[in-house]
Amino acid sequence: VKKMGKEEVDAFRESVNLKVENCNLNPILAFDDLPVIPDLLQCCAKFDKPTSIQSQCWPVCLSGRDLVGIAATGSGKTLAF
Repeated sequence: VKKMGKEEVDAFRESVNLKVENCNLNPILAFDDLPVIPDLLQCCAKFDKPTSIQSQCWPVCLSGRDLVGIAATGSGKTLAF
């Protein structure tokens, strides 16, 4: 995740219409990259990959920073937070 270049991050954000302000943390694009214990990952086992809001919220939440996340119903906000 940390190895993603700015161009790759910008391309991902643009591809999923993700707007980010005041944050230089890279998104988490795969559950395997989520730095949590395996037991917590089990709740994600039935999903292929994180949604866009999850991808960008997790690094912010795990860093201890505050955030405001706005996304449509059914977009995975609950699991993001």
